[in-house]
Amino acid sequence: MAFKKNIFFFFLAITLVCGGGCVPLGIVAVSGTLVATTLGQQRGVSGIAMDARIKKSIVYRWKQHGFSEKNLRCCVYGRRVILIGHVDSISQKEWALTLAKKTKETTHIYNHIAVQHAPPSGPLKDKQIAIKIRAALLANIHITSRNYSVQAYQNVVYVVGVAQTPLEKEKVLFYLRHAPNVRGVIHYIHVL
Repeated sequence: MAFKKNIFFFFLAITLVCGGGCVPLGIVAVSGTLVATTLGQQRGVSGIAMDARIKKSIVYRWKQHGFSEKNLRCCVYGRRVILIGHVDSISQKEWALTLAKKTKETTHIYNHIAVQHAPPSGPLKDKQIAIKIRAALLANIHITSRNYSVQAYQNVVYVVGVAQTPLEKEKVLFYLRHAPNVRGVIHYIHVL
């Protein structure tokens, strides 16, 4: 596990150092980083592709029916989906869930869509929270950060993924609960 993170940081360092002057080397480094990261994930290449298809399908259905990406998001890992966001009515909440369920490849859908007219916190703050958490997880060599999908909405962090051990799960939850500006954590972390 630590070896794969070292490969990731090695390729990331090469990419940052060579940035503009070594475009071919930078492309090789980024490609190597993506391959090492993909191979290190618990779900494998086909699982990553499946999760991407699921997310794309749900977002596409939502867009077709007038839902905004600004108001609704989904977080997918291992064919498990967390629906996050807000809508104006209960019927819209039910319709958003119905559209998500039309994606047959999902194994579980966790609906955390709220009914309210306007969100109290901005999406920029939520993105900053999620980025900081992802960085903290990535920096810890005892956590396989690739095995988690993290989103934040209204200062609540949502995570779905797979922990290698119960200790890893507790470390992840510790980071989530103690991150700045986080007022709640909802997780669907399974232990292998």
